Amino acid sequence: MVHFGINAPAAMTEEVKELAEDAGATAEELAGGDERHSVVVGRFSPDSQVRPGETAEVAVDTRAVHFFDTQTGMAIYDESTRKVATT
Repeated sequence: MVHFGINAPAAMTEEVKELAEDAGATAEELAGGDERHSVVVGRFSPDSQVRPGETAEVAVDTRAVHFFDTQTGMAIYDESTRKVATT
């Protein structure tokens, strides 16, 4: 697992605030106290040459990311690429 910072505000929803409280912190503390930056958790390939403390350019494969509407909690996705299981 890797934790890295990005130049974007953290998603601050009621659920995030509740999870932070359950963890004994505030959402702002978990976000690092900086409204303009966020911490992202992900993973690199085991073959990666990146080591702790090094600077790396990171690309995110959004096909493996789940996006949700903060107002409704509903998943956001492109209908044309949605796959439905058939039996």
